[in-house]
Amino acid sequence: MKKFLLTFSACVPLLAFSQGEVKVTFTNNKTISLPMEAVDSMMSEPNQQVFHLSYSSDDVKNLSFSETVSEKDVDLKASDKPQPFNQLFSMSAETKEIKVYASFADGANPIIPLLPKTESFVPSFSTSGSYIFINGKAWKEGDEVKIGKNIEVKVVAYNGDVRTYHFDAVTPSCPIIELKTNGLSTDWSDLKSISVDGKSLDACKIKVKGDSYDSGKKNSFNIKFDSKQEILNITKNKRWTLEANAGDHACIRGLLGYEIANRVSGSWNPQAKKVVLVMDDAYMGCYLISEQPRVCKGRVEEGIVMCIEDAPDEGDDYFRSQLFNSVFIMKDPNTGMDGAKLVRTREVVEKLEQAIAAKKWSQVHSMLDIQSVAEWTVINEIAKNDKSFGSDTYIYMDDDKKIHFIPSTQSAKAFNADSDTEGFTAYDRNWVSLLKDDSDFNSALKKAFEKVKSAETDILAWIDKKADQNVGDALANSYSSSYNRETYKNEIANLKDWLSARIKWLSSEWK
Repeated sequence: MKKFLLTFSACVPLLAFSQGEVKVTFTNNKTISLPMEAVDSMMSEPNQQVFHLSYSSDDVKNLSFSETVSEKDVDLKASDKPQPFNQLFSMSAETKEIKVYASFADGANPIIPLLPKTESFVPSFSTSGSYIFINGKAWKEGDEVKIGKNIEVKVVAYNGDVRTYHFDAVTPSCPIIELKTNGLSTDWSDLKSISVDGKSLDACKIKVKGDSYDSGKKNSFNIKFDSKQEILNITKNKRWTLEANAGDHACIRGLLGYEIANRVSGSWNPQAKKVVLVMDDAYMGCYLISEQPRVCKGRVEEGIVMCIEDAPDEGDDYFRSQLFNSVFIMKDPNTGMDGAKLVRTREVVEKLEQAIAAKKWSQVHSMLDIQSVAEWTVINEIAKNDKSFGSDTYIYMDDDKKIHFIPSTQSAKAFNADSDTEGFTAYDRNWVSLLKDDSDFNSALKKAFEKVKSAETDILAWIDKKADQNVGDALANSYSSSYNRETYKNEIANLKDWLSARIKWLSSEWK
């Protein structure tokens, strides 16, 4: 017998769609019950649900739904019975200041970050359930929820089956930077406003760091004020960076790089502090606000600042060295592609590279601050930063035409606990690949490394302390639905084990 597509339309409230089964009674009075997922297709409209079942129209006598439970008769003390129609998929939350989103996929218990002084928020849920109860009270769209830890959500199917979820609503443990933009791109644009912990700052511009902007990912930003600003007690300047820490779910690796740099180097290093970024009322997660290396009092005191990169961005003033084929981008002051300062700087770099290639160490020492290169190498090797000498490697040439390395590095994607603890990165690259034949350089390298090795216990304790402070912010920041307190704890333990193993391996190499 040829089968026809039978369509049954039920003009019922939208949530009635979430019943556990459909009963089909045939003309021979036999009745079968089908779970809702067994139907061929379902379409949801504001006032009706449409079910498509492939049965002979001559065979079907009646269609009916399973028994339903009213909201007042739901037993919240019943054991959980997960099924397709009591799932909680996601939640968005909105206050007057911020909008956030959280996923409940894979059993996640997310953390919802809200701004200080927030007492309640209005959530909106994406669910297959028919009823929602929050902390034992029936919830309807538009109801407020008090901020707090371990908020219990019970999602109930129409047949009364209950499933329990949890989430936390917390305020960040670090300062808040709020930005209102006129749109974002790789070009400079004026900000409508900027504030740090509620304090408004002067006018400034913003642009995405790098040569592309991806609205679906965390982006780093450069900001430039019209006049020098002090941020979170860091030296006044016009130029700052908001580092996204996009590769660091623990929100600790970037800070760890700065911490080790400060222990190793006696010269100037950029300062950085953890913040939460709110952009156009949307929560963007944990960032670092950091100093950009620039010529000014309290940063680089004199000379010309450059950055070694793989390639220049459009509009950069830069030159490419002949022997090592490295790109040197002029950062401060502006030089112009054909400016006299750029030309003179290139001449100095070319002369230095010729001396390094010829291994004329006395000449190299007169032109290059060997101590700063040794410190930079140690910091990048401990972090196993595979971007070293190819990204964000800052140097400067002082007024005596001597070149210095700025030891710290942006290292959110370094200290990778999933990578091998052995193998070199910076030590085998560019200038350093030849400098390691210089006894004075190797002596400076070992002294710098010894500072880290002797401080290993203190550094591991610092990680534990920061981890305790960071856990709430890190979980709120995470885009992984499986990231929870247990996985965070394991990640910190793995990071510490990796760092200790890395130091041990370097100790065997740099005897």
